[in-house]
Amino acid sequence: MSDRKKTDCRRARQGAAAVEFAVIAPVLLILILGTCELGQAVAGATKIASAIREGGRLASMDFSGKLEVGQTANQKVEQDILNFLRATDVRTDNVILTIEHAEGDSAGTTFDLADKANYMQLFRISISVPYDNVSSDPINLMAGQRIEASTVFRRGRTPVNYGAN
Repeated sequence: MSDRKKTDCRRARQGAAAVEFAVIAPVLLILILGTCELGQAVAGATKIASAIREGGRLASMDFSGKLEVGQTANQKVEQDILNFLRATDVRTDNVILTIEHAEGDSAGTTFDLADKANYMQLFRISISVPYDNVSSDPINLMAGQRIEASTVFRRGRTPVNYGAN
């Protein structure tokens, strides 16, 4: 085979490789961006679940002596959950946060954490956060979606101890 034929063959192969790359590159890029976006969503869901867990832990305790003047127990728990979200870099605008009865005839109605009749009753803390609040990605593929989480707790009276006796 002559050198000229080898050179022509190499050029044709390089052209085919360029076309193959042009076809596969967008698919590869979409897969990479989708994986990054999914990672952001999972990280956001983990932050939200952690905030619910910490709020539920507080709500399950007897923290009546720790309330600000004029502050209700529900407001204290909601404030702590929102503070936890802010501390983990989740914006709290447009967040929907509810504390509701989890069972019985009153399921779905607001659960008053200060009501002694609710002692040992189950309650649900639910949060819905716009995906935009947890994503730092400039290419926001999941814009307009919400991340939602909820957990059921039992209202108890475990004392809060902030230090040694």
